[in-house]
This record gives sequence, structure tokens and C-alpha cells, in this order.
Amino acid sequence: MCRKLPHLTSLLTLSGLAGPYASVTILGKAGPAMYAIIAFMATTSAFSAQLVAVSTIASYDVYREYFNKTATNVQMMRVNHAGKSCQYSATHKSR
Repeated sequence: MCRKLPHLTSLLTLSGLAGPYASVTILGKAGPAMYAIIAFMATTSAFSAQLVAVSTIASYDVYREYFNKTATNVQMMRVNHAGKSCQYSATHKSR
């Protein structure tokens, strides 16, 4: 038996609620929890990618190019990890 789905209004769509609405429609009561998990995973994945990108630029394009042209892999990894730590600290400073 198919249940009748409520109408998705343009106000809900413009408010950014199309995703949560669809998850509730498809998954029922489990929809909000599943949508929250997916949103959290997407956010943490994007933040991780940003950390990797910035630290790679810092190590390869700045450190190896201007400070140590003969840097070993171990030295590059140290700079890479330091770049991640600095960026993480800068984005999570206490207020």
C-alpha cells in the first residue's frame, strides 16, 4: 500500500530543506538521523580535504621551492604534518 506523500513547497526547497524532507519521506522516522549522519560525514570529509590540500601546498610549493630544494621525504612529511597542525589550530582557536 502506497502512502500519500505531502507536497514539497517552494518555501521548503528554498530554505534548503529538500534533503531532510526527502530523507523523512523515504526512510520515515530514521530519516532525520540518517540525514544528520550524512551531513556530518560530508562536512568532515570536506574539512579533511582542505587540510590535506593546504599542507601539501605548504610543503611542496613553499618549503621545497624556497627553503630546502633537496628535502628528503621525511623532512617533507614533517613539514606536511606541521602545516596540518598549524591550519587546524588556526581554524579552532578558542574564543
